[in-house]
Amino acid sequence: NDTHMIFVDAANDAVSIGVSTDAPAAVLEVAGDAAQGKATLTVTHAEDTNNAVNITADSITTAKALRISADALTTGNALYIDDDSSNTGTRNTALIIQNDAAAINAQALAVQSDGGKTGIKLDKNYSDTTEASIIGLEIDYDKTGASTSDNNMYGILLDMDNTTATNGNNYMYGLYVTPTLTHAADAGGAFVYGAYINAQGGTNGSSLVQGARIEAGGGDVNYGLQLDVEDGGVDLRI
Repeated sequence: NDTHMIFVDAANDAVSIGVSTDAPAAVLEVAGDAAQGKATLTVTHAEDTNNAVNITADSITTAKALRISADALTTGNALYIDDDSSNTGTRNTALIIQNDAAAINAQALAVQSDGGKTGIKLDKNYSDTTEASIIGLEIDYDKTGASTSDNNMYGILLDMDNTTATNGNNYMYGLYVTPTLTHAADAGGAFVYGAYINAQGGTNGSSLVQGARIEAGGGDVNYGLQLDVEDGGVDLRI
């Protein structure tokens, strides 16, 4: 039903597949038609030890190796990955590696969210009846190299700013945690730590180790530390 299922632009060394009849926008262009009611491109890969799709773009400097634009999204996704394998071996559904140690200003992952109320949501679900250590988010941070200059290292650096509110009650929490642990049966033990900090230093050179440091200022009333403990508990134990 299309006038050209394959369009060859020999003068510009390009080929178009689909509804396009003008100069292809790439060496190979696949143009879909809304009236077709099906995917524009499907890759069905049946082999088990080789990659389904390879992109080698080692010459790119300022462009994108893969660019996705989906400006009409409503409830869909610009990128959707579904790993429904039941294999219990160790694997990564998504793996991003920036592995050149000399690229000191490169970021392995950057997420910019200009709309929406949530920038990043991690929804971790786990169901098992055996012993296990379950982690919602794990950060393994190792600084290597025998540095001889000053270093500031942050496991998590959180910078929050709200300077545009003109009225209303505005609450900002730099860190808000609500760990809840209750047993379904009257057995075993439940131990909950709202925050557990174990700071360790060394004695080489001069050192100072603080388990926690709290600074509060700039308000009409400033509290360094406020404790609300139910009756039967200890407000402060040292």
